[in-house]
Amino acid sequence: MLASYSKPGYPYDNAVTEVFFKYLKQREINRRTYHSIQEVQLSCFEYIEQFYNNYNPHSANNGLTPNQKEENYFKKI
Repeated sequence: MLASYSKPGYPYDNAVTEVFFKYLKQREINRRTYHSIQEVQLSCFEYIEQFYNNYNPHSANNGLTPNQKEENYFKKI
């Protein structure tokens, strides 16, 4: 596996990741005050598992949420 990075100031190289972090910050991180790194980690985990994977349809997944896409994948194998 080879790590790659976008050019500074050019988010289009990795648009999917950029959008994910944009919404993580807007919907979760910037709305709360945290008192420990553990609180931040738990908040991020809960956002991903309870909201993002269940309620965020993606054009890359043909309009399915990540959990729906995963369910369809495992039904096929």
